[in-house]
Amino acid sequence: MHFRSILVATCVCVLMSVSITTSVQAASPQKRAKIIKMMEISGGFAVADAMMRSVSDVIINTLSEREGKPVSKKLVTKMQDATSTLMRKHFGSYLDRLIPLYDNTFGEEEIDVILAFYTSPTGRKMVKNLPQLMAGGQVVAQQWMELLQPELNSAIQSVVEEFLRENGGTLAG
Repeated sequence: MHFRSILVATCVCVLMSVSITTSVQAASPQKRAKIIKMMEISGGFAVADAMMRSVSDVIINTLSEREGKPVSKKLVTKMQDATSTLMRKHFGSYLDRLIPLYDNTFGEEEIDVILAFYTSPTGRKMVKNLPQLMAGGQVVAQQWMELLQPELNSAIQSVVEEFLRENGGTLAG
């Protein structure tokens, strides 16, 4: 299950990076600064940090399952430190890839409205509670997928069996 999570997370990241880097027009320096400010005050950087901790946790859990016992806390700390160091080192390139997504999605006036929201009491409450909401959402999504897993497996098996019947017993072409 954890390997599947790593694979899905990797695919999502690859797809996001492909779509983000397709931008042909760069944001003006003024708009870029507003986008960065929006990301800072909306908790976007904290979300990215939480996502990396989550990826690190998945890797650690996968290693623990492979070993059949929990990995050393020292290893966990070293892995988290290595991940964090690498992310900080390349954070500028992350922004360079992420800013076009915001630039293509929001006009400068819309960014001004978003900035106004996030500096309001309700916006600050949203930022404060977003990590808990996201963590809770991850748990709900995982539980939901576990509920669907048997039915999903059955549906996929049926599709594959039908495809094999229709294509002479081969999954190729």
